[in-house]
Amino acid sequence: MKNKFLFLILSLGILLPVIKSVAQSDKGRVDDLGFRKYRFSDTNVAVYKLGEKIYYNKVKLPAKPISEDKVKIQNISLKAMTRGIPESVKKRIDKAKLAGRLDDEQINALKYYLSKRFKDKYGH
Repeated sequence: MKNKFLFLILSLGILLPVIKSVAQSDKGRVDDLGFRKYRFSDTNVAVYKLGEKIYYNKVKLPAKPISEDKVKIQNISLKAMTRGIPESVKKRIDKAKLAGRLDDEQINALKYYLSKRFKDKYGH
């Protein structure tokens, strides 16, 4: 009887640290509030979702461009963003409609969305 009890105590002493380390290793997939992280480990979900809305033309844009300088700068930026992605994706990004109408946050969100969305398939 004493041998069984001693064996139980020893096995608990060995298994408890192992169980604790396995349970703590899963904490890397949960944020501080206890929610699971997005499937991309470094994805900022709000920025990703804003970029997705712009990509699918679900964001209301101003009727007129903000300024002529923005049109030129954003046209160049949009051309650079669409380099290396398929033609079907390029067709969704209407440069004439978007150039000059996006603020800095929106253009960065679109860039972020495209880089995350097409990174694996097209190396963008």
